[in-house]
Amino acid sequence: SLPPAEERARRRAWVDPQPAVLDRQVDKMYDALAFAMWRFGLVPNCHVTISFKKLGVVRERQATKLFSKWNKECKRWLKDDKPRKRPRHTPRFTFGGAEYFHVYAVEEGPRLGFHIHQLAYVPPYAWMEFQIKIQQWFARRLRVAQLDPDAILVRTHRAPNEADAVTRAWDWFCYLVKGLS
Repeated sequence: SLPPAEERARRRAWVDPQPAVLDRQVDKMYDALAFAMWRFGLVPNCHVTISFKKLGVVRERQATKLFSKWNKECKRWLKDDKPRKRPRHTPRFTFGGAEYFHVYAVEEGPRLGFHIHQLAYVPPYAWMEFQIKIQQWFARRLRVAQLDPDAILVRTHRAPNEADAVTRAWDWFCYLVKGLS
């Protein structure tokens, strides 16, 4: 016979080193966010949720590869300040010299399945293009004509002042690490 649920949970908590690992991850994310805000003045103004279940990606390995490639592409896209011939099948807009700073957390949930929450700094003048680009990029990579409207959610926040921007960023951060802390 199995011991009561509380006893099983206590034993698992005693043996499972995962909470300490998660605490370190939260600390690293916090440090990265605080450093970027302090050193570069980059306050995350964009919260992106990508549901790989709704994108039709079932393997976590494929999802993380896609996400890494997306971040690399986005960094290049925002940083690009040289006029050049654009590759075929890419949007025409580019933005010069903007930094792409981001932190993210991976979750597994009943509604969204395997998904990623990401906080990023995207210059406000690029928000509309960012939303278009992320949809187009994932649709092209997954070879689908149109994505599920709930697959990628982009929320932005235009703060009236720096204090409000920082408060919103920390609120989003607390949401991001809800499953880790």
